[in-house]
Amino acid sequence: MASTSNPDLNDAEDFKLSKRQAARRFGPPAQKDQIRQLIDQRIPVNTKKTTNWCMSVWKSWSEYRGITQNIETLSTEDLNNHLSNFIVEVNRQDGSPYPADTIYQLVAGIQRHLKENGRPELVILDPKNLDFVQTQTMS
Repeated sequence: MASTSNPDLNDAEDFKLSKRQAARRFGPPAQKDQIRQLIDQRIPVNTKKTTNWCMSVWKSWSEYRGITQNIETLSTEDLNNHLSNFIVEVNRQDGSPYPADTIYQLVAGIQRHLKENGRPELVILDPKNLDFVQTQTMS
């Protein structure tokens, strides 16, 4: 019976490349900023706009509340407390409350920003993450 496996997976030659062949096949090592740029290019334009809007609302609120620490450097506990207050206190520019789905989008945008800026471990909206129970209850 003939094998139906992918011939590329069984090609022993792939594992016996000379340095020259490997350099041609794999190219130079990727730099951190190149990887960051490629990741950034894959984020849809509307997602970037939404994230920027969420962060502008956060920054306006945090400046008004006198929070001077950058969101990326807040401890998990402080972030949870500040986000909970943010959710309760934030309104549209005309003072009317945001609908619940907009509040959720704001928190999701903040989480996206944190993930993209060095805090990927902060999974705010995951119900299994007990560090953000207070925020999850509010959003």
